[in-house]
Amino acid sequence: MQLIAWVKYAHLLFSFVFVAALFATHWNVLAARRTQDWTVRAALFGLNQRISVMFGLGALLGLGLVGNFLAMQMGYSMKTTAVFRIVNGLWLASMTLSLAVDLPASMKLATLARSAATGPNGSDPVEWGNTLGRWRVGNAAQLLLFLSLLYFMVSPWQ
Repeated sequence: MQLIAWVKYAHLLFSFVFVAALFATHWNVLAARRTQDWTVRAALFGLNQRISVMFGLGALLGLGLVGNFLAMQMGYSMKTTAVFRIVNGLWLASMTLSLAVDLPASMKLATLARSAATGPNGSDPVEWGNTLGRWRVGNAAQLLLFLSLLYFMVSPWQ
């Protein structure tokens, strides 16, 4: 019984860390848009890159693994519980989105901001607008996927 309590705690902790990472990166982008200083932008986007890798991806991975373990300990199975399959599909979609869109865009934004900070002119790098737009769409999609996952986490599975 005590193991289940620790697993539930870990599941909630990973959930909160993942959402905190999404919002922290979003707020850093808002702060970066308010300044014209590329050294400040480079610092903020470098921080976003680290947050996305260390906290965002790590918490998302932990959320799925611990969530699956918890569901199995509670007696749910992929074979008999349709909601369990839906939740795993949403989690896999979120992992795919993170690996295919969020992390590459975050890394590219950090690289572009660093190059603009050390470059001769203060104008936006060539690929800046497209990369920032792709990152925003990925971040918004992550939030929507997480809200869907949250619904299934708190709703009764019957």
